[in-house]
Amino acid sequence: MLTEYHYKEQYTIRFTLKFEHKKYGLTGQIFQKEFIIEHHSEEKGHKGPHLQLHIHGPAPEEKVGEIWITLQLKNEKEYIGCIKGFLHTLKTVINKCEPGLEEEILNIKEIETLITERQLLLTKIFESLNTKGIEYQPSNKNKIHLTPKNITKILEKDITLIPFFKE
Repeated sequence: MLTEYHYKEQYTIRFTLKFEHKKYGLTGQIFQKEFIIEHHSEEKGHKGPHLQLHIHGPAPEEKVGEIWITLQLKNEKEYIGCIKGFLHTLKTVINKCEPGLEEEILNIKEIETLITERQLLLTKIFESLNTKGIEYQPSNKNKIHLTPKNITKILEKDITLIPFFKE
């Protein structure tokens, strides 16, 4: 699917698939995680198909920040494959957020058939990691490009990110 914006024709095609998890702390503050695969116009900042991973917590040590992973795709078939791979990856991510929730919101039997697509997504993420196609913005700091050398500290900060970077 290609994103299309035709302002004169008054229509927009945009793709977004998102899982958002919120946990409320004792003080009522929200710890929020968002996992998104999408494709939208350049006006939104990141063009082309990409993943966005946002981890926001009430305490400074809980704020991982935001990650944008640009996917270098050759064709629409790869894009559809990455979307399916994202769904497969969500199974593990959701379980890490709240064990058992994935059983309630996903058709696990169907999701398990998408293992090949998950491998495609991981391959594309690894390519982006090696070609500076992943931007990371820690809380209240400037964006940097992630590489295989500097990703480890971020993955240690929040385990829900691990399924996007490791098998």
